[in-house]
Amino acid sequence: MTKSLSACGVCRSSNILELVAESCLHFPGLNGLKTEPILIYSKIVVCFDCGLVQSRLSNNELEKVREGAARLSV
Repeated sequence: MTKSLSACGVCRSSNILELVAESCLHFPGLNGLKTEPILIYSKIVVCFDCGLVQSRLSNNELEKVREGAARLSV
């Protein structure tokens, strides 16, 4: 297994792997049905000991999530 980072941020295990992921974010509740899902492509880090999955959104993707969340409270 190829490890790209030094340790998990939760359990400190070195049994981690960085992968490329495609995710579709859906907003919760009935108002979420009126908000378009957001397709993101990101690198994720998976810890094989505790199961933690971490990812970071790009600025563009983060802005889309903020806009979608703002529509939920309207």
